[in-house]
Amino acid sequence: MITCTHRQPLETGHVHGMNKRLIRPNFSRNIWLIFVLYGLLAAAFVVYVDAEKTIGQANDQRLQSLQLTDELRQASNDLTRMARAYTITGKPVFKKIYQEILAIRDGQIPRPINHGDMFWDLFLGDEPEKSRAKSQEISAPLPPAALLDRMRAAQFTPQELNLLTQSKQKSDALTALEYRAMAMIDQGANTDPSLKLRAIELLQNPAYYHAKARIMRPIHEATELILARTTQRVQTAEQTALQLRWVFIALGIALILLWLRTYYILARLLGGNLDSVYHTISQIGQGDFKTTIPINTAQKNSVLDWLSQTQNRLAALDETRQAHETKINRMTRLYAALSQCNQAIVRCTNREELFAQICLDAVRFGGMKMAWIGEVEPETGQVRVVSAYGAGIEYLEGIDISLDPNKPSGQGPTGIALRTDTAYWCQDFIHDPRVAAWHERGAQVGWKSSAALPLHRDAHVVGVFSLYSNECNAFDEPVQNLLTEMAMDISFALHNFARETARAKTEAQRTAILARLEKITSHVPGMVYEFRLNPDGSSCFPFASTGTRNIYHLEPAQLEHDAALAFDRIHPDDLPRVRASIQKSAASLAPWRHEYRVANPNGATQWLLGQSLPEREPDGGTLWTGFITDITQQKETEARIAQLAHFDALTGLPNRILLLEHVDYALVSAQRDTTSLSLMFIDLDHFKNVNDALGHAIGDELLVSAANRFLGLIRPQDTLSRQGGDEFTLIIPECNADSATRMANRLIEQFNQPFVIGHHELNITLSIGIAVYPDDGGDFDSLSKHADIALYRAKESGRNDFRFFTTEMQIHSDRVM
Repeated sequence: MITCTHRQPLETGHVHGMNKRLIRPNFSRNIWLIFVLYGLLAAAFVVYVDAEKTIGQANDQRLQSLQLTDELRQASNDLTRMARAYTITGKPVFKKIYQEILAIRDGQIPRPINHGDMFWDLFLGDEPEKSRAKSQEISAPLPPAALLDRMRAAQFTPQELNLLTQSKQKSDALTALEYRAMAMIDQGANTDPSLKLRAIELLQNPAYYHAKARIMRPIHEATELILARTTQRVQTAEQTALQLRWVFIALGIALILLWLRTYYILARLLGGNLDSVYHTISQIGQGDFKTTIPINTAQKNSVLDWLSQTQNRLAALDETRQAHETKINRMTRLYAALSQCNQAIVRCTNREELFAQICLDAVRFGGMKMAWIGEVEPETGQVRVVSAYGAGIEYLEGIDISLDPNKPSGQGPTGIALRTDTAYWCQDFIHDPRVAAWHERGAQVGWKSSAALPLHRDAHVVGVFSLYSNECNAFDEPVQNLLTEMAMDISFALHNFARETARAKTEAQRTAILARLEKITSHVPGMVYEFRLNPDGSSCFPFASTGTRNIYHLEPAQLEHDAALAFDRIHPDDLPRVRASIQKSAASLAPWRHEYRVANPNGATQWLLGQSLPEREPDGGTLWTGFITDITQQKETEARIAQLAHFDALTGLPNRILLLEHVDYALVSAQRDTTSLSLMFIDLDHFKNVNDALGHAIGDELLVSAANRFLGLIRPQDTLSRQGGDEFTLIIPECNADSATRMANRLIEQFNQPFVIGHHELNITLSIGIAVYPDDGGDFDSLSKHADIALYRAKESGRNDFRFFTTEMQIHSDRVM
């Protein structure tokens, strides 16, 4: 075999290029053909299976058609046998079966499951009934369907249906004769034997047999037509299935041949077998770019040939990679220096410490020979070296660097960088005229390139970061970008140091002020505070006086960084409103004022009043300054006043003011809903005797017990009020006269039970006057007036009773007045 690793001449390459273009389309086309053949094969299989199903369906239709024609023949024969059996035996069961056969054939009753297999003349007595009952236990009978309708559903041809219809019509005509013979038996064959003989003769004479023959002849002709038609269909389906079977086999053979052809084309395309291609790919994958892959003329433009070309390109790339490794290593060192610089910025607490660490990292990690950082002295315009590290730091002893462009010491890289606020890159230190004043010193330590980068604080140039290398052109663009980023990080640290110094000074001043404020607020009632809502939604109390212990029962230090504990103390029902009021005040910067409750650790509830003024902070937060006072006692006093204004002090029942509010609402509801309302005036009979005999203390306890007994007997929507003394008023919404009667009886019955007050058992009865809205009045004044009149009549009638207001009472009352 001839091997070749050099490039082919143009003509040979052109020929192989043509071969490549031919092989690729052939292979792709064969793959597509394989998919197409697979699809055709699957389709042929599906059609073949459908053809086989068609054969089965044709056979099923043939069998069904023959069964239906045979059922017509059998029904005609069964009718004859049942009619003859009846005329001979006279048993009613045969006549019943005869009628059932006709009804089944005409679709008047359901068909038995085994109807087509029954031989009715073989049953005796009640055997047909037992047989049908047993069949129905196994499965339900078939639905009723006329025999001719079932034939139409089975797709009989018009000619076949015409013959079978003729047969059925002739059979129906013959039933008239059979019914006449059975009628003779019914007329008295047992008493007149001649009738029975004539009935038998009617079903046995030649005319009867000729009629039967006329029935059977169309059935026979229809059967011949059905056999011819269904046989043709079965044969056609079988022929189609056979043809599809051969198509399926032909497609399978074509697919196998195409697979073999495709494998041959694939071998040519790969340039060898799969094992050799796999071995070559593994060789390249393991990084072996030097071992030559032998390629002969026949393998040109194959996968192996392309792998050989790829190997040559990878070898060239490997050489390029090695050429760049030095540069990458240098960049890696600089990245490490940048990382160390960032870590130093985080760790160091002052600029001197930071500068020393930066210079150390630039030399140790960045590969520089020497690095130093200097600061500008504003008074003299000179650059003072603050920190330095590396070989040749003696170079910096007594060095003169100025910002003045008119001085030679101000025309070097450092002076230019500080004046222009731009980094200066000196790629050839010994030959750069701008550093002529420092050539002698640089030559002594072997520096060949340098860089000077300005440092900033608050957007002002305040210093310089200088680096030196023993290689020319050491500061290419990637290196420049990294060093520029490092200078920016140093400037950021300088800004933070300045800000931290200012913050520490401010914090010291704030601490002193807070100490004085704490001393003052410790003598002020309540809690003086500063509350801050941060932009992220968190909150805290930067300042809180010692009154926090009495307001929230917390130490001020617990709320200094997080106000969550204070919000946890707020009553759950009030917390959403408190948060909403704070958000509203923060949005509008309106003064905050809110009353709310807090739950103390001992379980007691405390009312607080908070008032403060908000102001916006530079970072977008909001700071409130104000105070919180305890208003628990004030709230309790207000609640007591409200209680006394609307409720009876002794029983806790609504007084007249609250009663009027409830009555107005109840009357409006009754008017709107067109319902009734009952008003009862109730007196405790002889209550004065209890006060006189046992004292007012016992009387008051009795009133309280009576009120509680009333409340246990009425509904939640009813209103009971004490009007003074022993007088009570009861408002009952949605209550007509009948309901009021039941309620009054229930009250009187329950109050007949004695009250036990201390050691006394007291019996008290009730007198009740009732007025009903709207019959007795449309407002409270008229209803109460009429209820009072009815109460007076109840007392007159002997007490321990109730009375409804009537017109006669009003007339009598007017007459008395």
